[in-house]
Amino acid sequence: VFQAASQFNCLEFLRADMTPEDGVRGYEFDHTQGPSCALACAASTVWRNYFMPMGPDGDGPRGQRRDRQLNNLRDVQAMLGDGLLEVRNGYTFAPDVGAIAQRVESMTDEERDGLRGAVRIGVQWDAEVTDQRMEYKKNGLGKWANVGTDCPPVTQVFCSALALGSSPNLRRWRPLAQVVLDAAYEATLAVAARNLQRGGSRDVYLTLLGGGNFGNGPKWIQQAVRRALELYRHSGLRVKLLHLSDRAPWMKAYRQLAAHFGTSAVDVEEDEEDEDEDDDS
Repeated sequence: VFQAASQFNCLEFLRADMTPEDGVRGYEFDHTQGPSCALACAASTVWRNYFMPMGPDGDGPRGQRRDRQLNNLRDVQAMLGDGLLEVRNGYTFAPDVGAIAQRVESMTDEERDGLRGAVRIGVQWDAEVTDQRMEYKKNGLGKWANVGTDCPPVTQVFCSALALGSSPNLRRWRPLAQVVLDAAYEATLAVAARNLQRGGSRDVYLTLLGGGNFGNGPKWIQQAVRRALELYRHSGLRVKLLHLSDRAPWMKAYRQLAAHFGTSAVDVEEDEEDEDEDDDS
């Protein structure tokens, strides 16, 4: 199971003004983690953009369009009420982030847990890996031949954090941003546990959702990862965290996390495709 840093429409738009009509060709020029995951299973990506049924029961018109997109925060918007949160082309906007913070902070623990449960994710089960591993060696005839083995199908989980960018109100965003991050990591491990129960691999690869251009603080992400690991501590999963560089200052915290849960359960590995994160509390 691979967690992909996506948007709330399960697509990979480089900017908030892009739409499904822009297609998927531009993904190859965006070398961050989400588009890389999408291109690894390109057929599934094409299906989500052009052919996915958009009706409530798996029927209706096919394909996402400018005015017809998935919105994995629609239930969260309904719970917050008053038009406090806008989702446009998978990105989040708010005219009054202070009102959102006040709304979330006023919730009871039970209400906040319900808000986490309202966050949706996208799951693509048994996706064909079209970006197969290529390894060339000379054969018995002295000619170069591809000896790479085909990758088995994988399950991809499309999650997103709030798109905060360079907002001057990061601390006011945190109450809702933390809810969304908590939900994304918990849901990813829930999918991985289900995959294991049905005879699949116990390996699940997490990424640092919401870092880089999305502006979510490293400590927010760490808290969400820790919470999810606590919830699924005895699930039998083997969790691997992909990141950009061992030199990043926040990686010490993840090594401590791995030591706390046991390195047999949590591995920290380097991933050249992950995004940088901003150093925010």
